[in-house]
Amino acid sequence: MDKYYYDASEVKIAACHRLRELVSDIYPDAKIKGAEARLGSINGEPGSSMSISLDPLKFAAFYDHASDDKGDLITILEHKKGLSYAEAIEWLGDNYSSCIKREYEPKNRKKPEVVVEINDFVALSDEVIEYCKQHRSLSKNTLDTYKVQTWANDVNVACFLGVNRWNQITKIEYWNTIEKKIWSSKNCQHNLFGKNVCTPEKLNGELIICEGRWDAMSYHEAGLPAVSIPSGVTNNQWIDEDWEYLQQFHTIYLSYDMDEAGQNAIQEIVSRLGVHKCKIISLPEKDASDVLTIHGKAALYDCRKSATVPPMSSMVASSDLREETYELMLNGVANSGDEYFMPDFDIKIRPHEMTLVFGLSFHGKSQFVSNQIAFDASNQIQSAIASFEQITVMTMTSIVKQYSNNPYIANDREAFDDMYDSLCPFVTIYDTYERTNPQKIIDDFTYAHKRKGINRFYVDNVMSLGTNRDDNAAQASTAHLFREFTKKYPIHLFVVAHPRKPPSEASEHPPKQSDIRGAGEWGDIPENIITVWRNIKKHEDLEEMKTDKRADFEINNFDRQIPDGKILVRKQRATGTTPMKNFWFHNETQRFSMEPGKPLGFTETKTEDPF
Repeated sequence: MDKYYYDASEVKIAACHRLRELVSDIYPDAKIKGAEARLGSINGEPGSSMSISLDPLKFAAFYDHASDDKGDLITILEHKKGLSYAEAIEWLGDNYSSCIKREYEPKNRKKPEVVVEINDFVALSDEVIEYCKQHRSLSKNTLDTYKVQTWANDVNVACFLGVNRWNQITKIEYWNTIEKKIWSSKNCQHNLFGKNVCTPEKLNGELIICEGRWDAMSYHEAGLPAVSIPSGVTNNQWIDEDWEYLQQFHTIYLSYDMDEAGQNAIQEIVSRLGVHKCKIISLPEKDASDVLTIHGKAALYDCRKSATVPPMSSMVASSDLREETYELMLNGVANSGDEYFMPDFDIKIRPHEMTLVFGLSFHGKSQFVSNQIAFDASNQIQSAIASFEQITVMTMTSIVKQYSNNPYIANDREAFDDMYDSLCPFVTIYDTYERTNPQKIIDDFTYAHKRKGINRFYVDNVMSLGTNRDDNAAQASTAHLFREFTKKYPIHLFVVAHPRKPPSEASEHPPKQSDIRGAGEWGDIPENIITVWRNIKKHEDLEEMKTDKRADFEINNFDRQIPDGKILVRKQRATGTTPMKNFWFHNETQRFSMEPGKPLGFTETKTEDPF
């Protein structure tokens, strides 16, 4: 596949809004009346037996009453222009959309060295075939199509093979048909099962994703080939691993188990793949395998036909919010969300919110941000930062010092590499120092959320974006753009800002919300506002004490008694509380601490002094 290509669902939406023009271009003699076009056949002869829907939601679905032919726009392009599915998407994207080709391939992505043992399975055994026939209603043809094997050590164990984009076997899942036990190969990757069966060309751009392998093969048995996720519903790493594959489909049907875990998992999948792309299948039984064995093939076909789009209406019935309201009231708004790196700080990081961090230059705003990123990484929470204050390697150096809590870790290369490997999966850097269009940043953040599952984003700082810092209308537009991003996806966005240019004595006091530079929206729109203030006078007094050659114990006592600064919450919409924390800053590790001296590592706990 080409490194640059269109998102098929984006092209479909764009083309569907130009169907009248599109159909007229393909069939100049078609008679358009109301919401449909009429002609004699798919070849374009005069007549009216064939109708093409011009409804933007139906993708030019057509039916020929004379021949019983039916299909959609892809079928028409294949017949009239000889285009394959991939060529049809390319042609529509080039000629009937303003969609942008994106580079979906991650930088430096290389063919991995797969270490899955592939010599421990053999051809299908009669025992596995008979189990599938009697208990799963699956034919040998379906098993062969999905390349199901038998474990060499036990004829009753079926082997399901997962492959990556290079067609390497990346995972083997073993299913004991007698004991109903399941286990997987070690050191595996997380790729969708059944991709070899479900190519975009074969499925005309429509893909069913199931929770289990038996479910995927059950759909195939009903004439609807499907894939399944590689492991439990809480592990969505497959979205990143198979991103390029998924982008080739214009419609994705999600058929998860009907239990609570399965249905709760759908929301994140829809958020990442795109609400415009997904349809939800509801089943009369727990899963598709049960539907096939209890109700037969036609029932599965009907379930897919009845799939619904995720709710998008701006009007929500209060009855639909019952469980979410109950959970929030039960746990309390103050307890919802994740912790800051500062212990016992009465503010949380909640999804669908924005936090503005501001303060004077050189008062520690960027270090506050990187402390939080390092803390989150230690808790295996992913973050992405667009920092325009310094080059990317400087940003990463700060995070490394804070995460490791060891400024000298580079002296031990092996220890450095081990630490860096543990940090890397949780930190993504926006690689530019140029003034960037705010929409471009949000587009890239959206992509990172969808592909990587990143839910925490940082912009440092807003005045470095590609808008006129003195143009309040442009600043207001950016603030609203950021707000829309936080409301559309379950993410938290941190934005760093400066106060207005202060008088010389302003550094003596922490700035207030009204001091934020730029449009008033930067104070109004964020749910939370935090001020980082450095006690400049303390540092001046310390330097004066050193110049006067005061005793070390005097200097140390003064340093320990007077905080280096304050972190003040100026606004917290969820609870109304505005807590404050004193902090000391440890220069070597670049860590904020709530008490003087070298801070503990994020995962360390304080031990009692035995003396």
